[in-house]
Amino acid sequence: MLPKMLSFTLSTAALLLVAAPLRADTLKVPAQFDTIQAAIDAAGVDDVISVSKGTYAENLVITTSGITIKGKSVTINGRYLGNCITVNADNVTIQSLTLANGGGLPPADGENTGGLLYTGTGANISKLTVNACEDFGISLTGTGTVDGCKVDTCLGDGITVSTDNPTNADVSVISKNSVTHCNNGIVADEGPFNIDKNTCTENDSDGLVVTIPVPAGDGASIVQTTITKNSLDNNHGTGLVVDQANLVASVLVEKNTVENNDTGCAFSGFSIDAESNTIQDNALAGVNLQGTSCTMTKNKIKGNGRNGIDVGFAAVADGGGSEGLNVLHQNTLQDNGGDGVHITSSNNEVHDSTIKGNLGDGVDIDVGADSNSIMDNKITDNGHDGIDNSGLATEVSGNTSKDNGGADIAGAGDGAGTVATEGESGNKVSDDSDITTYTTLGELDLDT
Repeated sequence: MLPKMLSFTLSTAALLLVAAPLRADTLKVPAQFDTIQAAIDAAGVDDVISVSKGTYAENLVITTSGITIKGKSVTINGRYLGNCITVNADNVTIQSLTLANGGGLPPADGENTGGLLYTGTGANISKLTVNACEDFGISLTGTGTVDGCKVDTCLGDGITVSTDNPTNADVSVISKNSVTHCNNGIVADEGPFNIDKNTCTENDSDGLVVTIPVPAGDGASIVQTTITKNSLDNNHGTGLVVDQANLVASVLVEKNTVENNDTGCAFSGFSIDAESNTIQDNALAGVNLQGTSCTMTKNKIKGNGRNGIDVGFAAVADGGGSEGLNVLHQNTLQDNGGDGVHITSSNNEVHDSTIKGNLGDGVDIDVGADSNSIMDNKITDNGHDGIDNSGLATEVSGNTSKDNGGADIAGAGDGAGTVATEGESGNKVSDDSDITTYTTLGELDLDT
């Protein structure tokens, strides 16, 4: 019989051995495996494939979940014989590789080919450099993270992420990537997303496109999508596109810089909250807002070629109507080539904003855009009227509107097209001659 102490020690050791997790293997290329694909085929869950410096002429296919591939100064040359890497698995990590010349030879389903094509959940894609691909640079259909990647000169979109499930609670992260000289820079579909600190520049179409569709099936995710601190400049389409049809969750657009694109931002749908963004020097409009129940707060919208903000309403197909119900608060709209704010929908608010030096009107309200409120703004030095109202039941109160090229306040007032007096409305203008009166059918003859 074993001594009591020795028996206890052996029993404890046996328990610890059973409880200890299996140790992941590190498979080395080319020290242990001549090719990366051979190492992939030999790898099991949690194994790490470490690739040494060099160029590898391969088109890799990964079907084992939970493995990691990483390298240093490693290039995968796809030779236009297919994707550089194709993943059909979950929880795969791909890190610190260069992918070049991906594309050509589409698979049997006819889909496009490019750099990395990942289908699965839990992706961890980081520090990739992707160049010269025939279509996409990085394409993820599923959930996960794309972080710190550089994509350049791909004929398709630089980075695309489609979560393929609008009821997701998992947030997919797209952060600190740089995309240049592609079609669209980054395209994110369904969500929810955290899209943070990316740079998209000199792409042939749009910089960053985020689409949150109407969910099918069991309903929408309630998790907010955030789009923060991205730099979107010199793209040949729109810098930032947000199409939000999910009526349950909101989209936060905050502290982005959008400049020198054709159009700055295009926002459509519901519950988009844009705060503290800089949108400047775009060739066309600063912001095209076709939304309902959206807010814009503390944005700087300057030097754009046309209107600073165009305010419409969400499309009828998305559940919208003629009402905007949008709130524009504490924005600066300055030196734009058209109007500071141009409103074509009803029941919007523009208040506590600085609107100056625009070449058109400070605020222009179209016929049919009724029950809008223009309150407590500073509207100065605009090329035409300060406030030009053709809508009915418009509230114009507490504004300082001075030194504009036309009338400081035109057509604003009581819902019949007449101007409320300075005392009744609390507005301050340059002098009484800077208030004009007209109906939505034309100028009134005030001398008769």
